Amino acid sequence: MKNITILFFVMMLFACKNHREMYKNTSAITTENTMKTIGTLSNDTTLSDPFEIQEATITGNKLLLKISYAGGCQEHSFQLIGANQISKSLPPIRSIRLIHDGNQDACKAKIIKDIEIDISELCYKNETNSSIYLQLQGWKENLLYIKP
Repeated sequence: MKNITILFFVMMLFACKNHREMYKNTSAITTENTMKTIGTLSNDTTLSDPFEIQEATITGNKLLLKISYAGGCQEHSFQLIGANQISKSLPPIRSIRLIHDGNQDACKAKIIKDIEIDISELCYKNETNSSIYLQLQGWKENLLYIKP
């Protein structure tokens, strides 16, 4: 019984490490309306304030999102992160996640906002017609991105 317990903990240790490695050095795009900056994140433990994705579409190199959240007293910012690891399907799939920072806004008004994010950094290959599915956490279906 003792050996099984030790084996279980060793397996959990490796499983957790692999999950963290998936998002290590992920691409990050920060947006305030249509502005962006590119950076990297060390892991996927970034906390997000609550929000809901109402609509998600891709037009050209832009991810267009309609989101809702509670607030109204502070400026809110959003950051899109994408895993560097891509599935080996055709077309490939990249996991992406939107992070919401409400700046400790205590107000409760329902805000609906349109966000436009340049996703050209998330393409599969930097070639015209290169395609990839973006799997947005919190959205029901994959979004097909074809680089124009």
